[in-house]
Amino acid sequence: MPIVLLSIDTLRADHLSCYGYNRETSPSVDRFAVESVLFENAISPSPVTTPAHISIFTATAPVVHGRKNISSSKRHYEPFPAGIISAAEVLKANGYITLGLHGGANVEGLCGLKRGFDYYAYVPPESLNSRLAEVIQSYRTSASPLFIFLHHYVCHDPYTRGPKDLRLRFAKGHEQELASIIDEVEALEAYGLRKRRFWQHFDIADPVDREQLTALYDGGIFCSDSLFAGTQEVLQREGLYDDALFIVLSDHGEEFFEHGGKLHSRLFIETLHVPLLIKFPHQEFAGRRVPGDIRTIDLFPTVFEYLGIKKWPPSFEGRSFLPLLLKRGTYNPLIMSFSPPGNRIRFHEQGFVFAHEPGLNEKKKIRYWVFDRKNDPGEQINLAEARPDLLRKMELRSQEIMRGQKQLSLLFRNSSRLREKIDEDVMEQLRALGYVR
Repeated sequence: MPIVLLSIDTLRADHLSCYGYNRETSPSVDRFAVESVLFENAISPSPVTTPAHISIFTATAPVVHGRKNISSSKRHYEPFPAGIISAAEVLKANGYITLGLHGGANVEGLCGLKRGFDYYAYVPPESLNSRLAEVIQSYRTSASPLFIFLHHYVCHDPYTRGPKDLRLRFAKGHEQELASIIDEVEALEAYGLRKRRFWQHFDIADPVDREQLTALYDGGIFCSDSLFAGTQEVLQREGLYDDALFIVLSDHGEEFFEHGGKLHSRLFIETLHVPLLIKFPHQEFAGRRVPGDIRTIDLFPTVFEYLGIKKWPPSFEGRSFLPLLLKRGTYNPLIMSFSPPGNRIRFHEQGFVFAHEPGLNEKKKIRYWVFDRKNDPGEQINLAEARPDLLRKMELRSQEIMRGQKQLSLLFRNSSRLREKIDEDVMEQLRALGYVR
């Protein structure tokens, strides 16, 4: 059974049409949703790229694996903990040929994601589908199924990549102005400079600018959707599509001033609610929508249970959510996410959300946030002051969870203190995405 995992970086779930968005940003993904199971409330363990992806592949929380974005480490990076096993290693041990085509930077092999892959290479998005076809033809055998990991940054800021007509699809009334900005930004050679120049044109606090930013971001989703349609065509042409377990998700979302900020680093719903769609072979379970909370760290435990792989790594913290589809067994894990350094936590419990996210709200310092999930799904009303009893209870619970995660991390962390030098190719990719200057 072929397995394909597509990660569309920086894609928030509520900007996809199949998740109820009012713009038709995702016609190809919408059609795919009809063939698939759509998980309505998939939650990422981190709002940044490296820890979120490592958590997916290792079924561990960010505090346990300890990986940060490569760019956070300047010129050296601590090796991936030897005691933590990747899903790619498990699949390889079970006879899979493992192939990765990715967008570079913070999913580079250095961060640990290449472990277990037979082939793991940077590919720009415009070449992704043609390279996918070449790799399938090169590595395919009659005896070994393929596991293919695909990843790109088309939705990531600056929101200028992709065919201009697709990127500007939702820029009604602002096409000429935004096209000029795209031309100016894309003419710059260094991506880091592109990012800085892009944001010089916009103030996220200004409603008009925010409308234009959102239109460009949504245009990026439309570009990604077109790219996804090409991926489907390649898989169909190569005869893999019908038999494949095909998974589409994102590592994290994006903030557009919902809590006074932009981009993705904070523990709020707009950066942590991600799409998750799974097409099972021959459309088994097709058309189902699962409303309950799902953790993306539970993806590979679910895949392994479906494949009948019974021996999981001892480092796996995740659990299978297949019982939700089979209607037997239980799935009710603690939904938790962690700040990029791993020193702050957000979790769901008994209908409420607690988030340790210091910041300002109406010129007042805020440290903790408590939200009523049912009555305030957009997380706009902080109950921390109005419900001090609830706040204290959840604060104590957060400390308990964090202690447990840190204790678990000691079982698997690398104690050698060796650090690898980040080579110049990786640094250039990080500059390209504006992560380093």
